[in-house]
Amino acid sequence: MNWVGSIYEEVEILALIITLSLVAATFGLWVGRVFASALATFVFTCSLPFAYDGLINIVAGVTGQTYRQADILGTLSSQHPSGLLIVLVICGVISGGLYWLNQWAFDHLSLENGQDFFRFPQLRGAVLSFSIGYLIIAISCSQFGAGIVGLLTDHYKPQLPLVTFILLTIAVAYLTWSLGRWFLYRPDRFRDAWTFKKLA
Repeated sequence: MNWVGSIYEEVEILALIITLSLVAATFGLWVGRVFASALATFVFTCSLPFAYDGLINIVAGVTGQTYRQADILGTLSSQHPSGLLIVLVICGVISGGLYWLNQWAFDHLSLENGQDFFRFPQLRGAVLSFSIGYLIIAISCSQFGAGIVGLLTDHYKPQLPLVTFILLTIAVAYLTWSLGRWFLYRPDRFRDAWTFKKLA
């Protein structure tokens, strides 16, 4: 057993857990609601590997490279000091930036929730747009979407046909848009969130 390599892997996992925890803490602090923080952490943590997979697929398709060529982080081995160092630097920069942002917010802003889902309602549109784009990448562009289509059709394909990809993207965008409007804007109007009515 490679004890040094195992220790390197454990350190890498610990750094990733700390970084994800800071992402959750940041969301909870700025939103001002524990439930929103827990939900965001769950969705983000579960979908992050698929979002990375989808992003690499997009980069590979745009640049004309193979998946392995485009997957730069995948070539880094945490069992070697150089790979571990790069991961620690990336996690350190993200964690340090989030810590500084939260420290500044705690000292300069009133972050208590004003009986609304968002402490800053003007950011709801930006969060909804980001969520739609992020979930399209994480589902439609990754192996997760191909797996869903394979389960529904009983015919798995590593790469989705263009028509299937477009239909899946539209479905993901519509579901995210509808649930986001209900969750972010009007939790009391669940039915209207699925229509194209304006939620005042």
